Amino acid sequence: MKIRQIHIYGFGKWIDQKWDFNESQFETFLGDNESGKSTLMTFIHSIFFGFPSKRENQYIPRGTDRYGGSILIDQSPYEGIFIERTGGRTKKGTVTVHYPDGRSGDENDLRTLIKGIDIATFKGIFHFDLDGLQGMKDLTPKELNRYLYDAGMTGANKLTNLDKYAEQESERLFKPRGKKTKINELSNRLVEMKQNLSKWEVQLDEYDMVQELVREKKEKLAKINQDQTLIQQQLRKLDKRISISSLVRDWYALKRQEESEEKIKQFPLDGVHRLDRLIERRHEKEARKSHEKEKILVLHKQIDQLSSDRLSEKEKFELSEITEQFPSYKKMKQENEQIEFNESELLKQQKNIEEDWVPYDQSVFRNAHINGYVLEKNEQLKWQSQSLLAKEERLLDEKKKLHLEESVASEQLAHEEKNSLSEKDEKKLEKQLEYRGHKAIFQQEKTFLSDQFNWMKQEKERSKNSDKLLIYGMLVLSLGLLTFAVTRLFITDFLLFTVFLLSSLVTAMLLKKVTKSRKKNQLHLEQQMSEINSKLNNIVEEIPEAADDRQAEKLLKQHQERKIQVDRIRQKLSFIHRQQEQWQDEWAELQDELALFNEQVHEWCINSALPTGKELLFYEKLLLSIKEWKQLDKEIEALSVKKKQIVDNIKMYEEQVTVLSSGKLKDRPIDASIEDLVKGMQHLLVFEKEQIDESQRQSDKIDTHTDILQQTEEEDNQLTKQLEDLFHVAGVREQEEFREKAEEFRQQKVNEERLREWHLQMVSMIPNESERKQLVDEIIHEPIDESVELERLNELSGELEGEKNRLVTELSQLRVGLRQLEEDGTYEEQLQRFTALKEKVNDLAREWAVFKTSQYMIGKVKAIYEKERQPAVLKRAQLIFAELTDNRYPYLFAPLGEERFLVEREDGQRFDPGDLSRGTCELLYLSIRLALATEESTKKNFPFFLDETFVNMDKDRRSSVLTFLNELSKDRQILFFTCHESIIKEIDIIESDRISIHYLNLT
Repeated sequence: MKIRQIHIYGFGKWIDQKWDFNESQFETFLGDNESGKSTLMTFIHSIFFGFPSKRENQYIPRGTDRYGGSILIDQSPYEGIFIERTGGRTKKGTVTVHYPDGRSGDENDLRTLIKGIDIATFKGIFHFDLDGLQGMKDLTPKELNRYLYDAGMTGANKLTNLDKYAEQESERLFKPRGKKTKINELSNRLVEMKQNLSKWEVQLDEYDMVQELVREKKEKLAKINQDQTLIQQQLRKLDKRISISSLVRDWYALKRQEESEEKIKQFPLDGVHRLDRLIERRHEKEARKSHEKEKILVLHKQIDQLSSDRLSEKEKFELSEITEQFPSYKKMKQENEQIEFNESELLKQQKNIEEDWVPYDQSVFRNAHINGYVLEKNEQLKWQSQSLLAKEERLLDEKKKLHLEESVASEQLAHEEKNSLSEKDEKKLEKQLEYRGHKAIFQQEKTFLSDQFNWMKQEKERSKNSDKLLIYGMLVLSLGLLTFAVTRLFITDFLLFTVFLLSSLVTAMLLKKVTKSRKKNQLHLEQQMSEINSKLNNIVEEIPEAADDRQAEKLLKQHQERKIQVDRIRQKLSFIHRQQEQWQDEWAELQDELALFNEQVHEWCINSALPTGKELLFYEKLLLSIKEWKQLDKEIEALSVKKKQIVDNIKMYEEQVTVLSSGKLKDRPIDASIEDLVKGMQHLLVFEKEQIDESQRQSDKIDTHTDILQQTEEEDNQLTKQLEDLFHVAGVREQEEFREKAEEFRQQKVNEERLREWHLQMVSMIPNESERKQLVDEIIHEPIDESVELERLNELSGELEGEKNRLVTELSQLRVGLRQLEEDGTYEEQLQRFTALKEKVNDLAREWAVFKTSQYMIGKVKAIYEKERQPAVLKRAQLIFAELTDNRYPYLFAPLGEERFLVEREDGQRFDPGDLSRGTCELLYLSIRLALATEESTKKNFPFFLDETFVNMDKDRRSSVLTFLNELSKDRQILFFTCHESIIKEIDIIESDRISIHYLNLT
């Protein structure tokens, strides 16, 4: 597998970020801390295996709603598989796989692409990080050796941790001679409970009689409780009457008083406050009107002062026109100066052109005829000259080519004639081949037997591999059935134990029978191969000397080919000679054309008034200079005309300014410049505009104050109308009468509010309306002495409480007797506890059996690994470790049956990994991990991911590791993440076209 592109839509800090990996195989990512290296690596894991769970960092982006991204990979037999995973309904996200042929798939297709590998296996084999190296720092020598041994099996120490966990859990549950384990303790409790059950059977006869007495006492106690409940209800009702009686009497008295007095039906709401506010606002309006009238008088006086000394409209127009034309005047002055400068520059350019063509004087440039005909004729002559020169060059090249072809063909002819057979040798070989026809039959038979022998050899190898897979599969099935049968035995399921035990025995018998049958087939194939081999040997002896015939046929065939080649070369030489004769004719024709061309050039110079006897290139440059000189002459003439017009306009403007300023500007200096006069006029116009604007502003202020005055008068009239309406609503005519009626209306509202509050208090005390109404009627119409009634009910309640206490005492004595019979619960409860405890012991026994079976299976897995897989991984790790240490440690091996490694130095001395330096031990760990990953590559060809793996290595060993990884990247893609620029410099030294460096937001 190769990752060609990574595109992050939104993941952590990365938003719409893309990386392309096209030709390179060793992808290096350099970035500071928090630059996003770990985020990028987690994103790759998430695309293949799903997003992190909520308990982990999910890398939800903050700058976008899109969560996820895509990866483009190449994996045989496809190129350009597009894998996209985005946030969805499931916690892993929604994944889509797009194939190059247009098909698409889901999570199942992705699992098929990565061959069923999970994220734990992926990180254990293909992901190398600093955690694996730092995990060795605090280990003892024995633990370190075990750690390296597990890394060689699975890439991590998961298997050992699982074995250790199973051993601890099984000993926690049961020990044969233990007393404090769970199964031992529960077994002792079962024995004690069995003895207690036998005692209970004696006490069951006394229990029924005591139960009948308890039932009678409970019935009497229930009757007393009912009487007490009735008395309590009467007491609660009396309490309510006592709490509400004084409130009801006050409410009733105030209500009768209100009914007897006459009510004020209508009065303005908040009338007194509204009256005071209206009177205050009328005073404010009167003061505002006086103030506005004074302001209007002052503004009229200011306008009269500004109206004196004003310009007429004609004067303002003339002054404005002169000031507006002043920029054009300045522009004409500047343009005049620029024309004078340009005129002098053009004259200098003409002079320079004339100096470039000394000894020719100015008359050549003035008299020369430069028109369309002359220029067109020049182009025709130039094209004709180029054509003749190209033809001459072509003929010379063709002459050289023909001479070279003639020489090469002559050499080839001599060589072929020299190596050809003589006529005598040719006849001899033809006669020898006439007797070869009968040998073809033997050759066909030999080919058929060879093909048959090769097919049987391949069939033998295929059958051998198939037999091995079948035997291993049936062996694993038999062990699985046996393990499950043992588990059923521990949970006392003898039927399933018998079924699975018989199944495992039948599988073992079938395995033996299949093995015997396969061996018999192998022997039969070997016999057939031996017979075919003997037939092949006999055929080889019967065939005569076939090598001489083949050599003769080959020589004769080569001779025929040379004869054909000689004829071709002779034909080619004849063609070359004809081409040489044709070349002579074309060369003579070219010389005639050159003479005619020179005559045409001379005639053209006479007609154009140009010097004669020069090369055509000379005339081309001269024509350009003459054309440029004449163009400059035209520009000088045009500038002179324009200059005269500008000077006339300048003089006319200056006269207008002088005349107009003499009458309008006071205190004008005699020697004032045109610019000073124009500025004086501009100041005069500005002053005039300021006077007009100020006058307009004063007029606007008068209008504003007039509007305010009118609005104030209208508001004063509205306030007077509101005051009259207020008196009308209250039914009065004067202010004092209004205030007296307001006080009477306030007192009426206070009494109504008090009645409402007392009614709300009664409602809060007695929410039920019917109960409240009945109690109010009784207080008003049926008066009683509440204290006497309360004393009577309390005495009756005390008598009932005494009788209740007596019954409770008797009931308690009976219950004490029952508790003596029920010390540990009923007989049924004791029996239920005994059954539950027995079931719990069975569950723990099954759990103990599972842990023991797991230990057994882990041991089997390790044994299979040591015999089958460890030799390949160990051999690969030994080669890598020797290369990374410059052959200082050439040998690495693991003794069979011992879960440890030994390292042998070049002098023959052996070490445990714990005796090595930390850097060497880290190299050993890296070698074992690389060996495991490359051995896995036959099934799962994932890229390698390395995260800060070299920080503890010295420079020389780091260089060796980088060189090794560069070689490894020929077949496997490598993604390396680091924050150290020094490592990037060491990578640059390798100078490999497979290495590419990506920079991640370096500060």
